[in-house]
Amino acid sequence: MFLALTMAAALQATAPVPMQAVQVSVAGSVNGRVVLDCERRAEGVLDQCVATSELPAKRGFGKAALGLVAKMKLAAGSPGRVSIPITFTAEEEPEDLLRHPEWITKPVGDDYSLAFPPQAKTGGQGDLNCIAADDGRLKDCIVTDVAPLGVGYAEGILMLAPRYRMALEDKDGEPVAGRPIKIPVRFVLE
Repeated sequence: MFLALTMAAALQATAPVPMQAVQVSVAGSVNGRVVLDCERRAEGVLDQCVATSELPAKRGFGKAALGLVAKMKLAAGSPGRVSIPITFTAEEEPEDLLRHPEWITKPVGDDYSLAFPPQAKTGGQGDLNCIAADDGRLKDCIVTDVAPLGVGYAEGILMLAPRYRMALEDKDGEPVAGRPIKIPVRFVLE
């Protein structure tokens, strides 16, 4: 997983416009940088974007940056060309990441149905990142790498967290309490 920090978007000679931080997945565990050149419409929508620089090349950073642009919008203003530098910073996985839990309970079909966002028109996904509690339940959960954004999948994934419970030792016989765990969650629209 990478944290993509959209540093700024400069329009002609005006001051940079700060953008938001967005989490995305890109293959590999290296940092990257992309500069996009986009057409800015009067309502702030970015269109006709191309990657003018991608370092390192052919690692998926350009494609990821173009995917981020679809989620960005600048404040309304004069149309024109915009240069958007985006830096991707690799997040290190914790050394004690819990990889082989022995599940006692996990969400089932009805749980997913209740957690499915009512406004969603397609399936979705995200990663549930938590800490294993002393009793094998999950605590301190956050959701990352949500797609699509803005339709309620992050909230739905968090609703599933109480349905998970694991044995107090993982499949390797190691204690689980206090260790981080990352659970990929996928919703399928049938």
